[in-house]
Amino acid sequence: MAKRKRKKTAASGKKGVNRLAFLKNERVHFLAGVVIAFIGIFLLLAIISFFFTGAADQSKVLNLSFFELVRSDNADVDNWTGAGGAFLAEIMVNDWFGIFSAMIPLFLILIGLRIMKVSDLSFMKALFITAFGLISGSIASAFILGNLFPTSHINWGGAHGTAIEQLLENSIGWPGVVLLILLFLVTLIVILRKSSIYAIQKGLANSKPSLYQEKPEEESPVEEEFSEPLTAKQPGVLRRLFGRLKR
Repeated sequence: MAKRKRKKTAASGKKGVNRLAFLKNERVHFLAGVVIAFIGIFLLLAIISFFFTGAADQSKVLNLSFFELVRSDNADVDNWTGAGGAFLAEIMVNDWFGIFSAMIPLFLILIGLRIMKVSDLSFMKALFITAFGLISGSIASAFILGNLFPTSHINWGGAHGTAIEQLLENSIGWPGVVLLILLFLVTLIVILRKSSIYAIQKGLANSKPSLYQEKPEEESPVEEEFSEPLTAKQPGVLRRLFGRLKR
């Protein structure tokens, strides 16, 4: 019995080692990166096509579920990536983060290249930029593009951006929303380029009011008096007289 237990534990240990070796295999990493990158490319094409063909496909996508749309023979979809791409693009753009939902497939492409060891971009940096862009970009596009093109088939900020933008506009007004968008922009510039900090500091320093500029110091008249060369003192009249008598 003890030998059988030892054999079972040894066999299970070997299976665990084999699984770890399989996950660490370079071929597995490369193929996984290729799959993730291809999914990102597919979603990116679907979103780009949605900007041009979304109006024609919207009635079909909204009236049918995903499986009904895929199985339907009469669903003539204009999206470049077919019925599945049209359905996913409608959800990602109009129901999620608007036009900035395109950052999601871009993130997947970068992660795929990272796993394939083609790119050395930091995962945490890419994740932070993607999350920051989705949140701030959806709010900005809902405020700007949503007011410029209110009748478009594209929900520019998505459900997320539109809801947050309306909440902010009701609480801090449109001037507050504009300042918040500017804050998002400055933050993104500083994150992407560290040298922009010095450029901003220099610009603010040059735009300082003249009231605070230092005035040149005026030379004091006392210094001028001491700066004049000292003339030698001439002897008095008595000294001249005694000098002549001695001669």
